[in-house]
Amino acid sequence: MREEDPYKMTAEIRLLQTTAMLPRLLVFVAVATSVINAAVPAGGYQCWNFASTDEIRYDYLSTVNNLRKTIAKGTATCKDNKICPQGKNIYRLDWDCMIEMEAQKAVDQCKESPDLPKELSALVKKVPMTTCNPKPLFKQTVKDWWNVVLDVELGNPPKLSDQKLASFAKNAKICQNIKGDSNVAYTIHP
Repeated sequence: MREEDPYKMTAEIRLLQTTAMLPRLLVFVAVATSVINAAVPAGGYQCWNFASTDEIRYDYLSTVNNLRKTIAKGTATCKDNKICPQGKNIYRLDWDCMIEMEAQKAVDQCKESPDLPKELSALVKKVPMTTCNPKPLFKQTVKDWWNVVLDVELGNPPKLSDQKLASFAKNAKICQNIKGDSNVAYTIHP
């Protein structure tokens, strides 16, 4: 018998959480069974964090999902130009406004090692702000975090407990100009 990961979010658990929070709302749940490109929802993401835009959310999410797609297809490149092990159960990510707010709180502290609740994990990177347009910073920062697999052997099955792979095992959020620098953060809720 296979032991299940207790932290794995399943569609069934998410449905129970959603319906518990919204008892009078009819909820339609679509489960993504493949990794495909995300698109900006017709009505936008409807997040209440005005420090970001739907365009930035879409660009970030598309970049992350496209990188995840290479793992799902078994085409991602690792150390020494080897192909990374193909991932299983690698689904398209959707935007979560609550996680965005947590990432914004981390960035608003204006430091690379923000104080976080113990149940929260975050990557934060200070990057030089060379333009008024932060969009390229998101893509480059995500790719920099992702590219650590070019220097560290993943193994098969991957051993993501290596601290050098922390940025690969996690993934970024809101940008804020601080004395010519910008902070990019990504949060993970276990």
